[in-house]
Amino acid sequence: MAYIVVIGAGVIGLQTALTLLEAGYKVSIVAKYLPGDEAGMYTSPWAGAIWRTHATAEQKETCEWDLASYAEWIKATEEDGGVEGVRMGIERRQIRVYSSKPTPSLDSPSLWFAPHVQSFRTLAADEIPTAAKSGIAYDGIAVNPLKYLAYLLRRVKELGGYVIQGELPVGAGLAEAVRTAAQLVSAERKGRRGEEAANEAVDIDAIVNCTGLGAATLCNDEALFPIRGQTLLVRFAASPPPKRILLSESEDGAVTYVIPRPGTDLWVFGGTKTKGVWDVEVNERIGEQILDRCLGLLGREGEGVEVLGKQVGLRPGREGGVRVEVEVVDLSVGGLGDGEGKSKGMVVVHQYGHAGAGYQNAVGSARKVLGLLGEALGTSTKAV
Repeated sequence: MAYIVVIGAGVIGLQTALTLLEAGYKVSIVAKYLPGDEAGMYTSPWAGAIWRTHATAEQKETCEWDLASYAEWIKATEEDGGVEGVRMGIERRQIRVYSSKPTPSLDSPSLWFAPHVQSFRTLAADEIPTAAKSGIAYDGIAVNPLKYLAYLLRRVKELGGYVIQGELPVGAGLAEAVRTAAQLVSAERKGRRGEEAANEAVDIDAIVNCTGLGAATLCNDEALFPIRGQTLLVRFAASPPPKRILLSESEDGAVTYVIPRPGTDLWVFGGTKTKGVWDVEVNERIGEQILDRCLGLLGREGEGVEVLGKQVGLRPGREGGVRVEVEVVDLSVGGLGDGEGKSKGMVVVHQYGHAGAGYQNAVGSARKVLGLLGEALGTSTKAV
């Protein structure tokens, strides 16, 4: 089976590697950051991480991606007493979404997902905060990002995938990054199989580029931009609220959310969505505003709430939406494939720009990559 190198180990890269392994491909991951690392540019650990679609009804493929994750996650929380869901770090929780707009009709395009989620309903007037005009509820999913990323990494290794932590020269362009990835894979092979493997050609069949915001430099993609998100990690010292996911949208587009962190007694308060801002330093004033908004959403005072952490992450936004497509890059690939330094067309599948929807897009987006690789390489794959 073909040998694929996935660049990047956020939720998109890890899910893609897992999907390819399940389909029978050989896979290595090369990434600067791995689960457990803390960096503002490593977005996935900082996510609020819930299932709530951002897709519009016209974005058919993205809708399908979101529903793929929903179906897989709901299944994991239901089968065998939800054991797999616990391993994954996910919990099924009611989500309530409050809006400053009147309640749309059930056949409105904005509620395209209503027939596909469980226990959907509109909220009664006495269930809606006074600052909102309408609300909906359904069975959603809360995700513990640290546990979920660790789960994906563990599954990748269990299925024979290899993980190499190393920094690629993204500023030197895609071709040089691919060459460096090949060198890292070759060195890893040498260490794993002994000296006899040192001079073996690393026959990489394709690269999957899951570098998020890093693709702005790697691919010279000017459509990419950061969406700064700041959150708080809190604990309720006494009388914690019901473990629902609460989300409120105001007329100016601001979003306030309160999310229980699965497997813990912690909560995430958020948040911000500031386009075009690269600053990863915590802004104390914004943190205070987030705390006030979230306590207001809960109808509580600040007493008994302990702020344990303050986080900032940069979501990979992209004008025009997610890029998932094949590019054949002409490389001088000494040590890649022919071993003679001849020019070769390297299949690169780009997969980045998921903005704040990486977790809920990941399963469906990875399946799209699986199909593209099968077409580009002429390989048959097992259904996943």
